[in-house]
Amino acid sequence: MKKYKCPRCLTTSSVIRYGYRKQVIRLFCKDCSRSFSVNPCFVNRRLILNSSNKLSNENFNNWLWKLYRDFKDDLLARNVLINIEKYKSELLGYRGIPQAPLTTNLIESLNGHLESRLQSLRAFQTIEYARLWLNGYVLKRRFTKFTDCKGKFRFLKGKSGVEQTKKERINLPLYF
Repeated sequence: MKKYKCPRCLTTSSVIRYGYRKQVIRLFCKDCSRSFSVNPCFVNRRLILNSSNKLSNENFNNWLWKLYRDFKDDLLARNVLINIEKYKSELLGYRGIPQAPLTTNLIESLNGHLESRLQSLRAFQTIEYARLWLNGYVLKRRFTKFTDCKGKFRFLKGKSGVEQTKKERINLPLYF
């Protein structure tokens, strides 16, 4: 029987299995008196796809092969893996960019912010109004100075995004 690790106290000796429902295993840790659930179908994929380093071709091909081996009978999964192989150069293009982020957190943050702004508007009267609003949003965002920069981005505090990307000899008007 497979041993599961408690996410809180990280022990395996006192974890007991007490249920199984809809492909989810219910577990209980005696040490910290906490219940938790594990989806065994997801655990293997998470181990394969969870990487904090940029992937080498060897690792990427290894992981694709493991996924193919596990899901070769599933037509949809096989087609997805074939598409991944087909577009591998585009998917791994970030490896050629030094200091490229490994996660999509930055763009997801921007998407969430934009979505919350658009939700209150509900609809635009015409496509032209939508273009004007979006251009204004981008200008406001690019000219607004950064305020909460920490860690390796501390040097950006008090500077705007457009200041970081403009040519030095060009003076920009201050709209905001």
